[in-house]
Amino acid sequence: MSDPIPDEVLDRLYGAPAAEFVANRDAAARELKATGEVAAADAVRRLRRPTAPAAAINRAVRAKPAQARALLDAGADLRSAHEAVLAGDADREAVKAATGAERQAVNALAATAAGEGAGGRAASDDVGRRIHETLEAVALDPEVRKRFEQGRLEKEALATGLPLDVSVPGPSKKRPSKRAREAQEKKAAERDRRRRDDAVRRAEEMLERRLREVEASERARERADAILSEARERLKEAKADLRRARRAAT
Repeated sequence: MSDPIPDEVLDRLYGAPAAEFVANRDAAARELKATGEVAAADAVRRLRRPTAPAAAINRAVRAKPAQARALLDAGADLRSAHEAVLAGDADREAVKAATGAERQAVNALAATAAGEGAGGRAASDDVGRRIHETLEAVALDPEVRKRFEQGRLEKEALATGLPLDVSVPGPSKKRPSKRAREAQEKKAAERDRRRRDDAVRRAEEMLERRLREVEASERARERADAILSEARERLKEAKADLRRARRAAT
């Protein structure tokens, strides 16, 4: 697009903790507008704050570039192994090795991201799980992979496509049977359904927590209003008593 957001601005935004994103974004937009880059300033204002897992991964990519590159390379090897299987060139050991290397790379960077996302403290189990799921998606989702490589993820993701733990038959050169392919597709669809269900469940739980917080806030406000109203009545009565006392004294 014309007048794009400068890379240094994006790196500054996505390389900082999620809690600082909004303030940094607004400051960057003001700076760009002040230098006449109005379109870029408007584009910056439209950027959304990354979720906690995404921000943690963005920082980990910058903190440990070698780990990030290892994950990208392992993902490429895993995709090649899967493509060989589908082409009928099944190699049990190659798939096993590629799967193990990819999981090792995911685990290493997930551990780094958990620390980066929590300011040196251990991330919660929920954030840690979402970090792990997103890193698994790097191997199979081109869009996630692109944003991961740039260190500019906005939200977490789920791995879709071929299963990472695909089982390979013996050293046969034959293309998997239709029944085998259908079984694999059914298994992948079921796994994706469970992951979507989990995502919906997490969203519902978050909304329920927010609703309880809002209700608690409303109850607190109502109590405060009642206390204030009672205090005003008492003050009104006290002023009336004072006026009567003054009249009686004169």
